[in-house]
Amino acid sequence: RGRKFLEIWDVGLFVCLLYVAVMVPYASGFGQLEELVQACTLNGDLFFTIRFVADVCVDAFFIVDIILNFHIARWSLVLDGQPHWELIDDLPAIRARYLRTDFVIDVVGQIPWQYSVCLNLGDADVQGVMMLRLLRLLKLFRLN
Repeated sequence: RGRKFLEIWDVGLFVCLLYVAVMVPYASGFGQLEELVQACTLNGDLFFTIRFVADVCVDAFFIVDIILNFHIARWSLVLDGQPHWELIDDLPAIRARYLRTDFVIDVVGQIPWQYSVCLNLGDADVQGVMMLRLLRLLKLFRLN
């Protein structure tokens, strides 16, 4: 039962990562402040409104993924003596392993810099926001 959920979850994660791999460089290269403001207010071009809604959905998916990673058992290669695989299914061990490995990459890559424009946090430096948004690509390095 849990295995089927994780298989479907991994497919969803792959789709979200594919979206990030395409849209983040696109938005970083061609994004303009006016387009970001229009997307935030949902008053702009349909393409930017759809992209904003998709960004929010992908962000929500990645946040849930971070939470799930604190609870999902994983296989780990043990190199002590004879190399072998070991299932880590003890909750404190799962959490400790995630904190040691992928947690920082997931959190840094998930900070929603693009919404600083939506929240009117002063005069947003669009290029700076777009460059910070490239940190989302860090999640691609986690692909196993």
